[in-house]
Amino acid sequence: MNLWPFVHFFAFISYVATAVFVLWKNPRFAVNRVCAATILCFALWSLQMTVLSAPGTSHLTALFFVHLASLGWLCFTPFLLYFVAILTQRKKLVKSLAFRVFIVLGPALGLATQFSGLLVADVFYTGQRWAFVWSSSFMGIIFVLGCALYVGPAIFFLVDFLKKTPNIIRRKRARIMLFAVIASSSIVAFSNLVFWPLGMATVESMTSLMGVVWVFFIAYAVARYHFLAVSPAMAAQNILATMADMVILCDSEGRIVTTNRACINTLGYGQDALKGKPVDILFFDPPLSQSPSFCSILCQDNVTNLSTEFSTRSKQALPVLLTSSLLTDEGGQPVGAVLVARDMRVLRQAKKALFASEQKYRQILESMDECYFEVDLAGTLTFFNDAVVKLLGYRRQEMENSNFKSFTKPNEARLLFRTFHQVYKTGEPRRLTDYTVITKNGEERRLESS
Repeated sequence: MNLWPFVHFFAFISYVATAVFVLWKNPRFAVNRVCAATILCFALWSLQMTVLSAPGTSHLTALFFVHLASLGWLCFTPFLLYFVAILTQRKKLVKSLAFRVFIVLGPALGLATQFSGLLVADVFYTGQRWAFVWSSSFMGIIFVLGCALYVGPAIFFLVDFLKKTPNIIRRKRARIMLFAVIASSSIVAFSNLVFWPLGMATVESMTSLMGVVWVFFIAYAVARYHFLAVSPAMAAQNILATMADMVILCDSEGRIVTTNRACINTLGYGQDALKGKPVDILFFDPPLSQSPSFCSILCQDNVTNLSTEFSTRSKQALPVLLTSSLLTDEGGQPVGAVLVARDMRVLRQAKKALFASEQKYRQILESMDECYFEVDLAGTLTFFNDAVVKLLGYRRQEMENSNFKSFTKPNEARLLFRTFHQVYKTGEPRRLTDYTVITKNGEERRLESS
């Protein structure tokens, strides 16, 4: 009994289920969508092998599924490169038009060649199953070389990422992916350069199943390292990246491990220019004795709203409000610190503008001939101009913090209080006519006000 159709169909179901699982983990992430598309390429390959191995498959049906599966084995390596580029955080490359054209161009040319009959010439029955033949002996080599154009950069990106990333979890994910990429690309190469020319149909049939290894490592990375899923660390990283405040993470030796985008943009440094540098270089000259050094930060549990100055790349002073928090290990020993700094330039400018506006406002009120005063909810004078001082005959120091009741009759004081209260409640202006104030020498004067 030929078990290969059942084995290949099981692989097909496994691929589809894994692709659905990856999309379910986070369908909004581009890396999840591209990963699912890459896995579905294996699914098409297994579907082709299921039909070619099934008894009773006609020549026309076999040829149709070979053409259908060509979508998988022609798109697999471009999708793989796209997936690895996103995974290794090559954001500029992924967004570039040239890269996207390169991703689309290979499959487009391959499919055009395939459906023109220039890639796979025909299918033939081997006695056990259907198999296809290249239109020429060089087509298998050309196909593998075309795959290498995509697999080569993918391997380079992963190796380069392994060397540069300080994140242990990301390095483990990248190491898993590197092994999976090399294994899967080796399958494709041996399938087309060794097994087919030697007529090893049974061995070649097994190669379509070895793609399960690649999918297995994806599933392992998802389960073990939260790969392709939203984790608290990933969420925290995205939050830090979008924060308006500057965030600096330092190790136990006072060297900068990472900074967020706001810090880079505000201070004017390059992407990795601060990495590995002493955190003290962030603080502006004059000497460090007048600025908080990293040692003084580590000696405290935290620093809150400390007013200091950072130094930009162009050596200009940047006023900041600094907050820091000590990072400790499980034993309570310091392992680093997180510094959060708020750029105070805008706030200081706003305060200056407000102060200038208030000064102008005060000068206008002081120069008025009409009396002007302000009271709080208890009726205590909080501000009054020189016209009030002149009218009542007191010195300014004598009137400060006095209550308006001191300058009027008791019955009219109650009227004034009710009026003030009504204005406070409704927010609407009220006019008072003909009420009495008492000057310092006891003289009564009739006034009206609003």
